[in-house]
Amino acid sequence: MNTLRSRSLHSWTLSLVLMSMAACSGSGSAGSSGGSSSSGTPPSTTTDYSVLQAKLQSYVDNGTVPGLAFILLTANGPVFSYAAGNLTEDSVIPIASASKAPTVAAIVTLADQGEFDLDQPVSNYFDGTITWPADKAAITMRMLLNHTSGLPHLFAPGQPACLDTPVLITMRDCVQNIANAKLETTPGSAFGYGGSDYQVAGYIATVLSGLAWQDFFNQRIATPLGMSSFSFSLASEGNATNPNVAGGGNTSVKDYALFLQAVLNGGKNTAGQAVLSKQFLDQYGQSQIAGLPVTYTPETSDQPGYSYGWFIAADSLHPGSAGPEISDPGLYGSTPWVDLDVGYAAALFIQSNVTTGAEIQSGVRPLILQLFNRS
Repeated sequence: MNTLRSRSLHSWTLSLVLMSMAACSGSGSAGSSGGSSSSGTPPSTTTDYSVLQAKLQSYVDNGTVPGLAFILLTANGPVFSYAAGNLTEDSVIPIASASKAPTVAAIVTLADQGEFDLDQPVSNYFDGTITWPADKAAITMRMLLNHTSGLPHLFAPGQPACLDTPVLITMRDCVQNIANAKLETTPGSAFGYGGSDYQVAGYIATVLSGLAWQDFFNQRIATPLGMSSFSFSLASEGNATNPNVAGGGNTSVKDYALFLQAVLNGGKNTAGQAVLSKQFLDQYGQSQIAGLPVTYTPETSDQPGYSYGWFIAADSLHPGSAGPEISDPGLYGSTPWVDLDVGYAAALFIQSNVTTGAEIQSGVRPLILQLFNRS
């Protein structure tokens, strides 16, 4: 596995920076400028997006989805946006596991500040609030953030789920229940995608920061990036103290694009202020699960790698680009992705399923690469 030991201290700026973009159902808009890619020609103010727009509209017209919202952007910001059907670019919808990449980004800001070491046991950071059993002593934050901890991705019958069952429970008690559950695999020995890892990691972030999860996320990601709509649903009904940090995100495609722009822009927000460290972002294209067996994944073999909230696509999916291409699809089909070679990102928001999201992504990706003269 790759090693990340970033210790750069960021001065967090809490100014709100909002991106002005037209948003209307069934309408498209082109940005005023495009970012530079590693090679090829980025879109310009004269680029014709009509083919891409027609393709997106076709998924609504043929009934594949009742609506969609889509944004294409470079490091300089959006170059094209389109919404159709029952969604607009401002529609705030549940994005399920597309929450994972922003969640990890928020947590890792603490590592950048030296608040925790990715390769030290997580038991060092509970501050006595959790009884962490001996069988889990080897689990590190790196394992949690890459789903290699061995913690159960689904709970066995009779165990308190606390992530997908409507029970009244606090985030601390949820993490204690996860700690008490039986390991699926030896820590570090396999990849098993799920929410338990991130709930533990998110709780540690609240302990170290002294903030509730939503407040912490706002401080580290949402506010400095201007993502004013991003909020987390509860993992259990009726109790606001157990947010689902891995799959409970609700936001608009326009706000999510601000996170993607920061990824493309070396961790800086639209005002040029550092929010994420480049040392962390450089890990995105380097799989943290290489050579490990897979106990559970919602993705196919076309997504063989994983790194800090992002699946890494097989090269065959993006001919014309050397990649890596990373994506963070959610259960309801919302799919953000970034091509780290070409230098573009896109976010597709729908309310359907992950298979439909992948279908639409596969349909529009070749058209996007054509816009960058890369197909």
